[in-house]
Amino acid sequence: VPPIPFCCHSTARLRISAVHNTVHTFAIPSCALSMFAMRSSGCLPSAFDSVETIRDEVCRQKRRLFIFLDYDGTLTPIVPHPERAYLPEDTRDILETLCSLCSVSIITGRSIEQIRRFVYFEKLAYAASHGFDIYGPLEDPFRLQPAQRFLSDVSAARATLQSATKGMEGCLVENNPFSVPVHFRNCSPEDALQVQKIVKQVASTCPKLELREGKKVLELRPRFEWNKGEALKWLREHFGVPDEDSFCIFIGDDKTDEDAQKALPPGSIGVVVTDEARETFATHTLKNPTEVSRFLNKVISVVQ
Repeated sequence: VPPIPFCCHSTARLRISAVHNTVHTFAIPSCALSMFAMRSSGCLPSAFDSVETIRDEVCRQKRRLFIFLDYDGTLTPIVPHPERAYLPEDTRDILETLCSLCSVSIITGRSIEQIRRFVYFEKLAYAASHGFDIYGPLEDPFRLQPAQRFLSDVSAARATLQSATKGMEGCLVENNPFSVPVHFRNCSPEDALQVQKIVKQVASTCPKLELREGKKVLELRPRFEWNKGEALKWLREHFGVPDEDSFCIFIGDDKTDEDAQKALPPGSIGVVVTDEARETFATHTLKNPTEVSRFLNKVISVVQ
């Protein structure tokens, strides 16, 4: 994997200031207001039903297509051992083709080192660690780490949790520089409850960190106004394409992806990946990563 170019942190602060100190106003059509309310995924249409909308927006109206993708549970199935969540070769081929047609970004809770190792493709942007570590494609290299000042707090919490859960079979404390994911998927029911209790106790002693919940994982991350949604907005701002000239698709499966669903501009397609009914800000649904691959192939066939 090529080395990561790094721009100075002062540049990152300037970019954040540019995003947060500017007021963006736009009219929201009445038909789009519902995308700002949660609804049951069981009532949503399939993402396959949006193909003609994509054709109209991208091919007829010539709007630039932006695709934002989660990784685990979206591009790959959830697996018992997170370090083995390898990207299928046919999915990698799909991403490579998409990158030749539009802008593609992966927004994930994985560390930048992990996600680049899994995907091993440098023509897309990555927003790793839930957006706390953003890295640009080779043709547009940039690096943004808006929560660097929390690194020592995250490291201390990780050391505490590693020590507190040592010997608990099935528990995994990930080594992610900007967060502390603690997985209990492979624990016995009794140990899973104990792991959750330990994580919550540690969280109560870390005022600079907040506790977030995912699929069989609890995670401590910086208590900072930043998440996958802020990362998505920052990437769109960086690419410099006005709302009226762009069309966005986001696909994700987890609770943390709801921040990105909410951050999509009006008229976008937000897809939740689930085979069970759940509350979401998404506008469409797919059942599993296999359907995600099929849908992305459909997008390719439409915009080629």
